Formats: sequence, C-alpha cells, structure tokens
Amino acid sequence: MLQERKKLAEAKKKVAQLEKDQKRVVQDSRRLAKPGECMKTITARVDHNIISLLCGGHIITCLQDQNVHVDTIDQVIENSITWTREVVQHSINNLQLQPTSQLIEEEEVCVILPAQYFVKLVDSHKQVKMGLSAVTATEPSLTEYCQQIKSMHPNKNLTLIITDLNKYFRDRKTLEKRAHRDAVLSTHQEHPELQKKKSKKLNLSAIVSRVEVEEACVDVQLNTLTNIRQAQSPEQVADIIKSITKAVAEIPFKKDRLKTGFSFHTVSGGGVKIDKEGHGLFKVWKQQLQQYKNVSPDIAGTIVAQYSSPLLLVQAYKRCSSQREAELMLQDITVRRGAGVLESSRRIGKELSRRVYQFMTSDDPDLVLK
Repeated sequence: MLQERKKLAEAKKKVAQLEKDQKRVVQDSRRLAKPGECMKTITARVDHNIISLLCGGHIITCLQDQNVHVDTIDQVIENSITWTREVVQHSINNLQLQPTSQLIEEEEVCVILPAQYFVKLVDSHKQVKMGLSAVTATEPSLTEYCQQIKSMHPNKNLTLIITDLNKYFRDRKTLEKRAHRDAVLSTHQEHPELQKKKSKKLNLSAIVSRVEVEEACVDVQLNTLTNIRQAQSPEQVADIIKSITKAVAEIPFKKDRLKTGFSFHTVSGGGVKIDKEGHGLFKVWKQQLQQYKNVSPDIAGTIVAQYSSPLLLVQAYKRCSSQREAELMLQDITVRRGAGVLESSRRIGKELSRRVYQFMTSDDPDLVLK
C-alpha cells in the first residue's frame, strides 16, 4: 500500500513537471517568434559565387549583425540565396519532453543579377517580343530565365535584385557622346571593330533603353509574379537582403497575430474571460455593441437588457413585417443615464438602429456601415 502511494506521488510529480515543461516550451516558442529574436532561428544559404561580387562582403556582414546564420554553399541557381528555419518540436516519452530539431525550407528565393547579364536577358526578351528567331539570342529571355528558376524552386516566391543598372546607362551615354564627338571631329567613320572594343571596355555587350527595361520588368512581373528590385550600391543590395530575411523570419509571428479574434473577444489587455459554462458571453455581447461609433456603455447596456444575445436580436428582426420596420425597431428604446436628480434619458435613434440592423442581417462582406 505504501509503495503504491509512493508510485502515485512520483507519477503526480512527473505529471506536474511535464505540465511545467510544456508551459516553458510554449513560452520559449513565443519568445523566439517575436521580432528580433526570430532572426536567430533563420539560416541564409548563400551561393558561393556571391562572395566574389562587390556586394558579397556587405551581405554576409549585414546578416551576421542580425544574428542570422550564414551558410556558403553551391546553389543550383548562380548568385542565389535561400532561407531555412530551425523548428524544435517536442514529443512526450515516459512523461518527459524529448526535443527534436528540423530545418524547414522557406518559400523565398532571391537572385542577384549584375546589370551586364540583366541587359542581355532584356535584349533577348525584346527580340522575342519583336518576333525574331530565338537562334539570334545568345541568352534566354527575361521571362524564360524566371520560369527556369521557378521550375527549379517550385512554389517559391522569386525576387531578382538588379545591381548597377544606372551605371550601365551612364556608360551607354558616355559611349554615345564619344561616338558623336568622333563623328564631329573626324571626317572618316570609325572602324566597327574599334567601336566594339570601346563598347566591351564599358561592359556594353547589349544595347537596351530604359523604356525597354521597364516594359520587360512589367511583363515579367505580370506573367511570372516575380518581384524585381534595383540596387545601385553594395549597401543597397545588403539592405534588400536584410529586409527579405526579416520578413521571412517574422512570418510565424505575423500569422499568429492574425489568428487573434475580434478586439472585443480577446483575453489579454482588458478583454472578457469566458469559462467553459459560458459565463462572460453577456459582457462580450455588450462590448461588441460598443464597437459602433458613439455607442456608450449605457446605450449598449440598454440594448443588451432588451435582447440578451445576438440570436435573440436576429430573431426579433425576422419577426418584423418589413425591412423598414426592422431598421427602426431599436429607435424608440429609452436609454437612462445617471440617477436621482442627475438622471437623464434619450432614445437610441433611427441612425444607430439602422446600423445595428445592417450589421446583424447583411450578407454583403464589403458593406460599409455609414
């Protein structure tokens, strides 16, 4: 008998410790999901080619400053970055929590495109739109390039970061000015091979205009749902990567925040607690009515005294012979405020009566209560 009591006491102690550990795990998971802390669970998987880019060092430093783990790997797509999240799950074994960690691939992929390669994609895109043969294009079009990435990373959101595009247009303008100056100063036309050498020196392997770039970007964004960003310095590239990483890290926190119900039905911050027997629903109904503009606790309390639940109010509306009668059903209810010599009274009025009717009976989700 004594041994059974000891075993029962030990079992109760283990159960209490288990409940305590479960609460601690929930608190830790909520803490890690908060902005700032959530960055510690994210790993940025950076393609090794990015390190050789001018912006590579800025990206690595910026991510590490945000407590983000950085792994340099060989990505399938050159100059790409993907993200993973470490998720710790717990299972119960012999009344003890057993943690297991796993990496979850996030639904984001970012590719850094230097302007020299980007304009080649736009040039091919232009040729395809003009109906020219695909054989003449040395590179895939911008649309085809994005589709290839999406086929390798299905169900992921693609972001392209174009670097130094303004520098490309400045170099192109410089080349045009040189050509114009040479045409004015010389009587003979410059040899085409010399023009090619100067163009190559300025990294102008393809010629596209700003309008053609904008048209290609709009076309790609509409057809492939690709997000295209431009960066004119290594610091801007690092800032964009930082913002994407921050958005990825905060996804669980923002989803949990959206799960909280209506403001009048929250437990925290002065809300009403509802027990298993339903105590507190009366106060919730009263607070719901107070969400309307210019509805005081006295007015809400008077309506609740007449109709103690939303269902009773809807049933009363259905018993009305016309919509007009239902809209004005609450207007003559008298609201009393104060007591004794300071007591005053007023009617609810037809405007508030109409708004309550519309809210309780309308099937239109886009209806604006005026």
